[in-house]
Amino acid sequence: PRISLHSNCTVTMVSAAVYREFLLDHDQQLAANLWPYGIHYCGNDMHKVRQEFARVDGAELFDVGWGSDVAVCRAALPNAIFCLRLNPVRVSTLPREQVVADVEGLLRAA
Repeated sequence: PRISLHSNCTVTMVSAAVYREFLLDHDQQLAANLWPYGIHYCGNDMHKVRQEFARVDGAELFDVGWGSDVAVCRAALPNAIFCLRLNPVRVSTLPREQVVADVEGLLRAA
């Protein structure tokens, strides 16, 4: 089925407390009405809001930004589908073996 993916890039610029106070309710409403629902998080610190994202009932998929602690996010969101992001500049400048190692490391952490 199609998924409603919300580009939630603003969250990378606020604290978990600000997300909880001002944005969490909106994600919960979107998830309730647009199931299946996904949240795009392009920042390198999704782990800072993992517990808040876990409170979004109906969120099935999360784009996890490069640099986020994937293992910590997985512990908070054990049943979610993760779309693991790579850093495109890093990918374009590293040898193939290192890119493969990055991908394998992300998969192990997830």
